[in-house]
Order: sequence, then structure tokens, then C-alpha cells
Amino acid sequence: MYNSVRRVTSAHPEIGQHLLANKRQALGSYRSLIKLIIHRNPILAKKTILGHLSESETIEVTKLLTT
Repeated sequence: MYNSVRRVTSAHPEIGQHLLANKRQALGSYRSLIKLIIHRNPILAKKTILGHLSESETIEVTKLLTT
């Protein structure tokens, strides 16, 4: 997970600056990502991170993250 985040923040420094500016939000995002990984749905986890969710996928992610 670290390697993936590091690649993104290296390629887009503004994202890293945003994460450092709001550490509480970043921690919440990491916890959410870990929940998605635990549910063994890598495609849904990737789409969530990239912001490419359909309406039904958004509902599914919300359910996973609130249980």
C-alpha cells in the first residue's frame, strides 16, 4: 500500500501536500482502503481510490465502510 501511495505522491506532489495538510482525513482514507482490501475486492478498492465508482459501486463501498 505504501508503495502505491508513494508512486502517486511522487508523480503528483500536490496530492502529498494535501494529505499532509489534513492528516485526520488522510488517516480515515487509509483505514477505509484497508477495509476494502480486507473485503478482498481489489477492483472496487482501485476504483474507489481513483474516484471511478458507478452509483451501485458507491452504494457497495458505503455499505462496506459502515459495517
